[in-house]
Amino acid sequence: MADLSHEAWRARCLPELDPGIAPYVDALREAGVETFESCEGGEGHCYAEPAVRFSGDLGDGFRAVAVALEHGFPVQSIRRVWDILEGEPRGPHWEMAFWWAANGPEAQQRDWGVDESPMPYADRLVRDGRLQRTGDGDLVGPCNPGWVEATLV
Repeated sequence: MADLSHEAWRARCLPELDPGIAPYVDALREAGVETFESCEGGEGHCYAEPAVRFSGDLGDGFRAVAVALEHGFPVQSIRRVWDILEGEPRGPHWEMAFWWAANGPEAQQRDWGVDESPMPYADRLVRDGRLQRTGDGDLVGPCNPGWVEATLV
């Protein structure tokens, strides 16, 4: 589908995506990120968490995360992934995971805007109890071993 313009892709493919991941995919594709797989995550879905997979070289992953953060999206992580198919690694691909789906209750409580910078967004996550700051100022989340330490501070 790489030969479709963004508007043609949007008209043809966007309605087929999970509603909780569609806004993330749309913004990434509009910025030129070549997505090829996505899921809003959760019960009954292929992924445990909202995630988007995309193609690209080393710099493309960082460009994609910059786009997501500029849009105020709740990026949880970005990683390189190698799938094992028929006993052989295939990849690497990029995978970006999000703290919550775009249509979840957490998203309804946020005012998202392209003009928001990543730091105030991180501060909102701390305020809402989804992340904590360590004594050194690092951010930690519930899946991070430092979470327990930060709760004791």
